[in-house]
Amino acid sequence: MNTKKRINWLEISFLALLLALFLWWFIPVKLAKNENRAGTGTDTMSAKPTKKQFSAVSLEARSAYVLDAETGDALYEKEPELQWPMASLAKLMVVFTASRLVPDYMLVRITSDDVMEEGDTGLLIGEEWNIKKLIDYSLVVSSNDGIRAIAGAAGAEIASAARIDSVSSAIPASFHSPPALSSPVPLPASHLSPSRSVPAVPAETLFVESMNKLARETGLTQTYFLNQSGLDLSGNLSGGYSSAKDVALLMREILKTNAHMLEATSFSKINIDSKNKIHAAVNTNKTLEKIPNVLASKTGYTELSGGNVVVVFNAGLDRPVVISVMGSSYDGRFSDLHALADATLEYFSK
Repeated sequence: MNTKKRINWLEISFLALLLALFLWWFIPVKLAKNENRAGTGTDTMSAKPTKKQFSAVSLEARSAYVLDAETGDALYEKEPELQWPMASLAKLMVVFTASRLVPDYMLVRITSDDVMEEGDTGLLIGEEWNIKKLIDYSLVVSSNDGIRAIAGAAGAEIASAARIDSVSSAIPASFHSPPALSSPVPLPASHLSPSRSVPAVPAETLFVESMNKLARETGLTQTYFLNQSGLDLSGNLSGGYSSAKDVALLMREILKTNAHMLEATSFSKINIDSKNKIHAAVNTNKTLEKIPNVLASKTGYTELSGGNVVVVFNAGLDRPVVISVMGSSYDGRFSDLHALADATLEYFSK
């Protein structure tokens, strides 16, 4: 009996010794292999690029922002929250707001008031447009006439909905579901409270209010609008203000929720038809072809804003990047844009 116990203890001791030797040899070797693998750079995760690619970038613009739309990371920033006149970049918020209020198939008729806006982009009084195509055209050629028509049509929908809500809330509960009436009961005038009546506010004004509301809901802290076009109201007051960061965030949000609203802006030239004629639309961004894989683009320029531009392009492997430039010169905005695009491509090539 004692002999068997002694043998068992010897076996256990021998096995323990083998295990200790195995652990003593295997773990250091495994760690050394891992360290060598990391040191040789074969692990792709260790080859993460740095932002030094942007260190040599020199811009004319007052502010600029480069946003990785996939991760939300800022790759480059120069005075990113400087509030600056938007000029026609405001049209992006018109599109974003209208897409929330009216369907793509809505018809819009161009009025004499619409064509009174600054600039002539070939729209005709009485011309009928599918609103999605009018949005495409207005963004590509930066049509103030078209943008006013879009704002007016969508603003009219807001006013109509407000009137319905106002009348509905003014009707006593007994009027909502009459028990056995064969014909509608006319609403007595006394039931319409003056405090609840809808004021005759211009449709464009209602629409601009909706633009500001949506800007706040989207978290655009430096953005607000006084008109829908972004045109200067005076020598020292712009129709809309934002920042390079806010503009980039707005573009990212539109791409996430309504990317099809910006597709036409990726073309240098495109034919867009209304119900009455075919319009040849030439993009206001004259340098689109110098940037690869452009997904969306918008320019802006007034005396107050100087040169503004924002572009979204695919930097490779479905990596959308937004570049926004504000407060440059008319031509300098494009030079600034290309410098940032080149640095971005170099960043992702590492």
